[in-house]
Amino acid sequence: MKRQNRTFDLIVLVFLFLLASVLGWMRMRQALVFSAVLTTLEISVPPLYLAVSGAVFGISMLAAGVWLWLGLPGYRPLSGSVAILFAAWYWLDRLLLTRSPVARTNDIFILAVTVFFLVFTLAVLAAHPPLHPEGKSLPSPPAPAEEEQYSNGRD
Repeated sequence: MKRQNRTFDLIVLVFLFLLASVLGWMRMRQALVFSAVLTTLEISVPPLYLAVSGAVFGISMLAAGVWLWLGLPGYRPLSGSVAILFAAWYWLDRLLLTRSPVARTNDIFILAVTVFFLVFTLAVLAAHPPLHPEGKSLPSPPAPAEEEQYSNGRD
């Protein structure tokens, strides 16, 4: 079977998806571990929201990274959708739930970083050739030598 080449930008994008997945799982874990402390603080969201959103980020980013790395069918729509939905959720969360003016001081910078990563993600997805062309089935693994020997002897 021919080894598939993955470009550097694709490897970086997969790494970023997996990094975001790890951060989501860490958010979930920290929300669960420190839920007693978080309930005593005056935060605008309950710890359960932090845990559930961390799990959603962890699962979706992991799926997008694995799908992209393996080049499974539909990896472009899945990865692009996950990146766009993550950015939208992040900004809705930031704009609607962040009450502290101190936390809002660098909104312009974070907006620029968000736009950069969205453009990077969509550019990599558009430029990367499919690992397995759409419409064609995935290549089947070669048969073991013993099976080939038996099938050749019967024909």
